[in-house]
Amino acid sequence: MKKHNSIGVVVGRFQVASLHAGHKHLLRRAKKFNSHLFVVLGTPEFPTPRNPLSFEMRKRMIEKTFPGTIVASIADRRSDQEWTEALDALIAERFPNAGVTLYGSRDSFLAIYRGTHRSEIVDELPGHSGTQERARV
Repeated sequence: MKKHNSIGVVVGRFQVASLHAGHKHLLRRAKKFNSHLFVVLGTPEFPTPRNPLSFEMRKRMIEKTFPGTIVASIADRRSDQEWTEALDALIAERFPNAGVTLYGSRDSFLAIYRGTHRSEIVDELPGHSGTQERARV
């Protein structure tokens, strides 16, 4: 059941040509239980072989599959603590009075997040990997 004035937050790179079933599973879970879905895209300073797609390309891909999703970017920081503080500040700026739950799965940002928001690990769907998708492309 969706909670009123609640935000489901997913942070990821989503460096794939199209969202695979594992991505969709994670995003659906975050959307299912919250009134809003907020996707924060990790964005490097410049494209690399590991991060070839621009913020705008990935934003459009997510908005096409999940209309109404709010998408923002976050840059790398020198430390996990600085990155966590930047993420918490971004969430507070956009949603100052909302209940927030962070969602992640295998190898997600939840392993380094040390902020104040509640988090939930979503079981992954076997056989779906962004790394494998990038290798195919």
